[in-house]
Amino acid sequence: SVRAIEKVVPHQAIRGQVIDAGHLGLVVGSRARREVFPSIDAWLRAPQKLSASHSPAQPALTKSPVSDPWKPVLHAAGRALWMQLGRVGLSLSSTARWSRWQVPHLARLSRFWDGAPLSIGRLLDEQARALPNQTFLLWEDRGYTYAEANQRVTRIAAALHHSGIARQQPVGLLMDNHLDCLTALAALSRIGAVAVLISPVLRGAALAHSMKVTAVRDIIVASPSHDRADLAPLRRLFIGTSTARPSGVAPDVIDLERLDVAWPKGLKPNPGCAADLACLMFTSGTTGKPKAARITNRRFLFAAIGASAGCALTPTDTVYCCLPLHHATGLILAAGGALVAGSRLVIAPRFSMRRFWLDVRRTGATVVFYVGEMCRYLVSAPPSQLEKGHALRLFVGNGLRADVWRQLLARCGPVSVLEFYGATEGNALMVNLTGEKIGSIGRVPFGLVQPLLARYDLDTEQFSRDADGLLEPVAPGQPGMLLVEIATHNPLSRFDGYTDEAATQAKIVRDVRRKGDAWFISGDLLREDPDGDFWFVDRVGDTFRWKGENVSTEQVAAVLNQLPFVAMCAVYGVRVPGHEGRAGMAALVLSPQAELALQTCFALLEQHLPAAAHPRFLRVVPELATTETLKLKKQTLI
Repeated sequence: SVRAIEKVVPHQAIRGQVIDAGHLGLVVGSRARREVFPSIDAWLRAPQKLSASHSPAQPALTKSPVSDPWKPVLHAAGRALWMQLGRVGLSLSSTARWSRWQVPHLARLSRFWDGAPLSIGRLLDEQARALPNQTFLLWEDRGYTYAEANQRVTRIAAALHHSGIARQQPVGLLMDNHLDCLTALAALSRIGAVAVLISPVLRGAALAHSMKVTAVRDIIVASPSHDRADLAPLRRLFIGTSTARPSGVAPDVIDLERLDVAWPKGLKPNPGCAADLACLMFTSGTTGKPKAARITNRRFLFAAIGASAGCALTPTDTVYCCLPLHHATGLILAAGGALVAGSRLVIAPRFSMRRFWLDVRRTGATVVFYVGEMCRYLVSAPPSQLEKGHALRLFVGNGLRADVWRQLLARCGPVSVLEFYGATEGNALMVNLTGEKIGSIGRVPFGLVQPLLARYDLDTEQFSRDADGLLEPVAPGQPGMLLVEIATHNPLSRFDGYTDEAATQAKIVRDVRRKGDAWFISGDLLREDPDGDFWFVDRVGDTFRWKGENVSTEQVAAVLNQLPFVAMCAVYGVRVPGHEGRAGMAALVLSPQAELALQTCFALLEQHLPAAAHPRFLRVVPELATTETLKLKKQTLI
């Protein structure tokens, strides 16, 4: 019996119903679906009518109704959670392990209203108390427990506060993969500051733009980043596992390791709420310069909890992350998912085809996060005995093409693949949980958000509308633009946008299914099969993917147009046999009497663009065709 809960919360109104089931049967199995979750759903729908909602076999634990109505946002999240958990329990009734570890994580989703105390720093604090001696971080040949990681975060947080970093202040974070990247992120969260994640490959104008749009004045760096000349306008805060000051550090650099300060009296740790910003993460978007996406604590932890539940992570798992920690997959899903589950997290400096299987075997990794290109490198390498002699059970990621997927399963032993679809800034989420349909991105888990495939004209770049002014959905099986509803009553479907309000509004379309509604524009073409599973078709707009990075053609063109011998240029992606994504190609119209100076061109690209954005091909053309509105017609070039 669970009636003892009445003693635990004696001052709360409780509604009870007798169900003939064991403890596990209350949340898993057919009885849970038929009785438990529908009952809870009914209570959540009308809390003010609890006394008349049901006639249980025995009297309710209390006859008084709930005095304080629950917040509407909690109602919506709770209804979706409880009803869908019933379906999960039915399909996974034979998996008590999943239920034991994942149901508590999913239950957190009902706490995601705006003012809920929720942050990365708080989650680490909770795990340090629950699993103090459990190994959390594995870096090179050393492990750090949750308690050790939490103590270091508190010390760095105190040093940051002593250095003048305030709550909600944006602070740049620029470093390669390292455990101190997570330390700095959690330390900023502990004092309520906002981490601005900067790619260490950014240089020149691209870096200056990133600093400008986020209003960053201070930046946390680690060797060898501290000696970069383009960081001179910023106050640099040095962090490193060694307390020895590196040679050549400028006098204006504050060494956080040498600030031995105690936690300030009266300073509340982990002040963040669900609606507060956790970090700003840059994404190329569909066109133009990189935009700073607003990642709230709610969004960060929602994605992390989803990753933990989808991968069925537990404290016995070891997650291997060789993806950049300034990207969403590496930071939020791999590192965040491991933190939520209390798992071990292996951080690799970068992906290395030579070291990958050695690292996986040496660390006992059970789950690996990938991007599509990474797996192609693995299956392109010569076969190795290490591919089968490991503890790996799951590859998790996005962008895995069907041919590589099949090769991965064939070569790597008894492993599974969990392919998902999502966007750094958007509310779109789909998961292929079973892996039965190789190449599919699956469907929306638990019905948490509402997707729609709408008709979209690629030539006019406009949606098709019916006589009532609403969008027209595509016919079954046809590709359409993926839209996801932005529902005010559902905190899990929110679109937090960018720091640029104009860019935020450009990603929203209204009057989709009814007048006044709002939907997030993914920028991707998808199709839905008869079973309700989705398949990726193509990316709409001027962005293409190369080497795991989104490349904005407008950003590349803006650099090329600085060249004195270029009159006009068009940048686009082209497919290269045997490679994932598209390689950059630039079509150049030279100025009169000018000649192509390759060395000057390459030097400018190196100065202002990351390597993935460099065009792999240059072609000189006499002219570029344009539309009546003077837009470049790139399709004629491909």
